Amino acid sequence: DESGWMPALAFGLRDFAGTGLLTSEYVVATKTLTDSLRVTGGMGWGRTGSYNGFTNPLCAISDKFEVRPANDYGQGGVPSWNQYFRGDAALFAGVEYKLNPKTTMIVEYSSDAYTSEVANGSFDHESPLNFGLVWEPKDNYQFGLYSLYGSDLGLSFTAILNPASPGMPGGYDPSPVPVAVRSADA
Repeated sequence: DESGWMPALAFGLRDFAGTGLLTSEYVVATKTLTDSLRVTGGMGWGRTGSYNGFTNPLCAISDKFEVRPANDYGQGGVPSWNQYFRGDAALFAGVEYKLNPKTTMIVEYSSDAYTSEVANGSFDHESPLNFGLVWEPKDNYQFGLYSLYGSDLGLSFTAILNPASPGMPGGYDPSPVPVAVRSADA
């Protein structure tokens, strides 16, 4: 958790037991600098280490971190233990700036080269920079406008549901009186 001068820290495994197509690992830190400004930075391996990568710093511990073994992209469901945190690494970063209490501007530098999507023609990856604008008129929904990969535009709508705080009042009222049993001749 974030506190004082320390950022929030996390590490993660993505698609760790899937087909391997999206497999990546990362370490990331996020720090809120002011009420309006939050920054994030991290290092990724695998898919998140595929754009502007460099020699894995974990090679200082062991040479086994230098090369990421090839993946056969099988059916999934089997962890690829021999791949985690191996091969080239790359840096990623993001900045969120609140323009006002309901509107946030986002800038991201992505370390994902989208190699397979570019190869199969799904989209063009012209830039590692992504931009977004998020408007949250109420606490439980938001709208977004995004510029992605330097080639695409996106729109989003997000509904935020929290079972601990229902969006509609109610649910805590006493139950109604039970139906009385009728007599046999009724």
